[in-house]
Amino acid sequence: MRTLYRSIFKEIGEKGNDKLVGKKVTVAGLGGVGSIVTGILAREDFELRIIDKGRVEEADMNRMGLYQEQDITKFKAKQAKQRVAAINPKLNMKSFHEELGESNVFLVKSDCVVDCTNNDDSNSLIFDFCQQNKVPVVLASYAGSTAYLLIATKKLPKKAFQEYLKMPKTDDVGAISPATHTAAALAVVELFKILLGKGTSRLITFDVWTGKHKEKKL
Repeated sequence: MRTLYRSIFKEIGEKGNDKLVGKKVTVAGLGGVGSIVTGILAREDFELRIIDKGRVEEADMNRMGLYQEQDITKFKAKQAKQRVAAINPKLNMKSFHEELGESNVFLVKSDCVVDCTNNDDSNSLIFDFCQQNKVPVVLASYAGSTAYLLIATKKLPKKAFQEYLKMPKTDDVGAISPATHTAAALAVVELFKILLGKGTSRLITFDVWTGKHKEKKL
């Protein structure tokens, strides 16, 4: 699925567009942010791998993309694969119905990882693997009306990752769906920048309710 308008966009251009084609991208976690990220990338021409062991839950449907009502109670990875295939049957994609752990975290290895697991243990596992193996990673989550991103294109001090983990959680402050979509959109933008060699390490917060945007260089 060639992306004409991406190549016209001056920040990417024809050369950048060609550079992006065929890049390997991993999306870990296929819930609120991850399902939307996957839906966006389904329309691109990357080599995509998606990972999640959970099921689609009715309570989360208001803040998830890609899935439909008939997917409820079914496995996220399997249903996401079907939905993506319907969008872009030519996409080179692998799906893994697995829970990531020390023995299989290698599955995320690619040109860039988008970590949407929104789980401290999974975040730590993926972040450490990426840092050790020099794999760029974008961690994306949300809570309330705010999207949170940690972009790591280089070795970062542990305190930067700990600061990301301290961000509010949906269990404590709830969430509105625009924050989910914003986190996903920002994550894909950062993914583009990284794959084009323009990515920079930083912590981003964006509140869709107030419009406040903060960035901290790392």
